[in-house]
Amino acid sequence: MSYCAHEKKLFLVPFPLIFGFVFAGILKETTQEVSPIIKQDAEVPWHLIAIAAFLTLLKLPGPHYPYWGRIFIPHFANGGLLRVFLMIYFWYQRPKKSRLLQYVESAEQN
Repeated sequence: MSYCAHEKKLFLVPFPLIFGFVFAGILKETTQEVSPIIKQDAEVPWHLIAIAAFLTLLKLPGPHYPYWGRIFIPHFANGGLLRVFLMIYFWYQRPKKSRLLQYVESAEQN
């Protein structure tokens, strides 16, 4: 953000933040459609960790992007990371089925 302040472009910061926030939500929905097991049985949100790693790798070379890339790409990644961290927080806040209940349900299905 200091680069944006130096270039007097702070008014542009909210737009890539919002786009990154929306992009992370789209990636989450896409991964859940591709693998429905994630939605039900996963104990660790690996799909969210992978999205966070992708956005972090996008953000790290931020100072080396061309002029407009220095302004937009790091803020885009920050918006996505904010959404991913919120999704991880809510992932661990949701009620979990106990192992015993899962075992009983699987035994009933067989």
